[in-house]
Formats: sequence, C-alpha cells, structure tokens
Amino acid sequence: MEIERRSGIKCYERSIENVLSSVLVTSDFWKIVKDSEEVLVLVSDIINVLEEKGYLEETNGKISLTDKGKQLIESMKLYEKTSFECDSCEGRGISIEEHKDLLKEFMRYHEKRPKPIRKYDQGFVTPSTTIARISFMMEKGDLGGKRIIVLGDDDLVSIAAALSGYPKEIAVIEIDSRITDFISKAAKEIGFDIQIHERDLREPLPSELVGRFHTFFTDPPETLKALQLFIGRGITSLIGERCSGYFGLTRVEASLEKWREIQRILLDDFKVVITDIIRSFNKYMNWDYIKETKAWNKSTKWIPEDIWYTSYLYRIETLSGTKSRNERVDEDIYQDVESSTS
Repeated sequence: MEIERRSGIKCYERSIENVLSSVLVTSDFWKIVKDSEEVLVLVSDIINVLEEKGYLEETNGKISLTDKGKQLIESMKLYEKTSFECDSCEGRGISIEEHKDLLKEFMRYHEKRPKPIRKYDQGFVTPSTTIARISFMMEKGDLGGKRIIVLGDDDLVSIAAALSGYPKEIAVIEIDSRITDFISKAAKEIGFDIQIHERDLREPLPSELVGRFHTFFTDPPETLKALQLFIGRGITSLIGERCSGYFGLTRVEASLEKWREIQRILLDDFKVVITDIIRSFNKYMNWDYIKETKAWNKSTKWIPEDIWYTSYLYRIETLSGTKSRNERVDEDIYQDVESSTS
C-alpha cells in the first residue's frame, strides 16, 4: 500500500476510517491527529494520499472533503468522531478541586520554568495535568508518606509533590542542568530537601538509588528503547513488591503495534502488572521549537492553536518475581520511524 510505503508504518483500513471520521469534525491538521488517535506520521501520509486521489483538499492550511470524498464517506457509512469528554475533570476521571490551592502555588513555579528544548525531546504538560498526577498518586496511596523518584522532570512533578507536603522523600534524575538548577532553587524556597542527580539515564542508577523508593514517575521519549530504559530504571529504584510506577504513552508517536510490544515487555520481561490506563490524562502545552520537528514537516505548516498532543497515563505495580534492568545503554533512544516531536 502506498501509505505504508511512505510512512514505514502499518496502515489498516481502520486507520483511514479514523482519519476520515476526524475530518468530518475538524479541518485542523493537529486536531485530526488528536481525534483520530493514529500516529502523526501515518495521519500525514493518509491525508496526502487521499488528497492526491481527489478525496481531500487543503486550502489555507484547512483540510476538507471534496465532493468525491463526501461520496466516499457516504459509501463507507462513516460517522464523525464525537467526544463525550467530561469538562470538569478534562476526561481524566480525577478531580483536582481539593488541590486548587496547590495548583495556585504550583503556578508560581510553572510560570518561571525553563522552556522545553528539542535536544532532549522535551515538552511539558499543563499545570492542571501535573496537579492531577499528584491527586491520582495520592488517591492510589503512592505519595503520602512515600519515597518517590522522578526520572526526567521537565514537568516539575517533584516541585508539585514537594509543595503538597505528602511525600516522605523526593529524588529527581534529570540530564538538563537548566531544570536541575531550577528545581534546586525551588526546593530551597519551598523548604523541602529534593535530592537532585544530574545524569544521563543511559548510565546505570547509582547504588544509593537502587531499591530505595516506593513510587517512580517518568515520561520518556516514545521509542521502545527509551520506554524500556526509563521504566527499567524506575523498577530498579523500587524497594520491592507492591511498589508502583507511572509513565505516559501517546497514540501520536506510538502505534498499536508499539503498544502491544511495550505491554508484552511489561508483562513478560519486567513481570509487572498494569493496574490503570487512563486516556488523554496528560495534556501537553505547545512547544516553541515545533517548526524544527518532523511533525512540522509532515503538517500543513500552521501553528497549532489548541492542545493536540496528549498521552495515556499508565500505572504499574511490582509483584513477586518482578525483574528490572540497570545496564548501560549506548544507543540513540530518541528516534524511530514513528517519532515526530524531536
């Protein structure tokens, strides 16, 4: 199939249906990516091929059906993709009403935080997302009185956790000195001793961080190598059985084939259990360097106005027999065929 040849990604009939159903709702490329829940690179090539075949057209950055495309929709009996997302919780199923004062305090730091940079594939979530993470971890019993470690913290989860006063101990591993400096200064202002380790996670965890924590939180790049690495390091940091870990996984940069493989790795290789998968929990603010990314090259060259990049929140727990990984990794962990934001 021409679409698969261009993208290098498996394209199903359902993939095309999802894109066309999204076009029925919006003409905005970025919203089509979000609503279709297909990999961005694949969405772009589906749109391009359908445009070449006369089913879609683009005018001033807006994508719409041609008369031929409308006939195709009718023959396929497709309906628009309708959202029934709850406005009050933004679709997470978690209210942050009890933490509105925490959100207000966190905003003081969020507004002064370093900007995301392409070098480390950074992109930070909305402030309400960070506080929702705190709320969810608290509800699960993974925060209050616990030792937590954040592996890569451009979202400033450590600062929000420190402001909450819930954890017994907080540690951060982060490669970007701008962020470690920012967290260090914030921790002193808050009066919480956040342990900060400026290091590349491709290096093994130091002995003092192995087997020490109850909960890890990470939001890695979405290549399989990065996911295995960050989650493996997280598990290595945990004390033992019935400890928890959190990470995000999109549909923008992770096909269902990748989802299946990461779930197999979690169950078969790491031997953990997946307790929760929450759709669109993590909502990302648009980043300044988008014109430098593969996503921009595949898009209609119009800056997104609304949030379009979201990810599912995964929660896992360790059990008897859970395995971890802590060996050195020398490979590139940022790029694969489905990558688009770096």
